[in-house]
Amino acid sequence: MDELVSLAKKLENSCNLEIRINQKDKTTIETGNVSSTTSSTGLIKLNVGGTIFQTTKSTLTRFDGFFRTLLETDIPVAKDFSGCIFVDRDPKHFRLILNFMRDGDVDIPYSDHQEIRKEAQFYLLDDLMKLCDDAKPVEKQVKNIFLKSFEEVANAVNNSTKKASKTKILEITQ
Repeated sequence: MDELVSLAKKLENSCNLEIRINQKDKTTIETGNVSSTTSSTGLIKLNVGGTIFQTTKSTLTRFDGFFRTLLETDIPVAKDFSGCIFVDRDPKHFRLILNFMRDGDVDIPYSDHQEIRKEAQFYLLDDLMKLCDDAKPVEKQVKNIFLKSFEEVANAVNNSTKKASKTKILEITQ
C-alpha cells in the first residue's frame, strides 16, 4: 500500500492531478483537468455506474446543466482507472438521457417517467424534466367487435387462444 501511495504522489506532482486511494479495495480515482478526458477526436467516454458511454463534448454541453458545468469549469473530474469520466449514477436510463442531449427530444415511456425525471433533475436538464412531467400513459386501443350470429360467436371462440372462453360459450348455449 505504501508503494501505491508513493506512486500516486509522484503522479500527482508530475501530471498536475489529484489521486485518491480507496483504502478498502485499493482502487484509485483520478481527478484532474477535463481537457485530459477529451480525445483528439473530441470524443468523451463516460463511465455511468459501471457502463461505458461514448459521445462528444458538444453533445454533453448542448444544454446548461451538469455536464456543461463539469466540462467547462475547473471543477475536478472523477475518472475511473481507464480515464473515463466517472458518474456515480444508475446507467438504466442514461441512454435515453444521452439521446435527449443529442436531439433535444425523446419519447418518455410513461412507466419510467418518474425515474427518468429524477435522473433529469440530477443532470439539471430542465427541458427533459418538462417532457417527463408531460408524459401520458399509453391508452390501449380496444377494437369493439359485435358478433351477429351464433356461428360468428362459435367461430370466434374456436379461434380464441383462451381455453376458458370456449368452455363458457358451451355453457351459455346449452
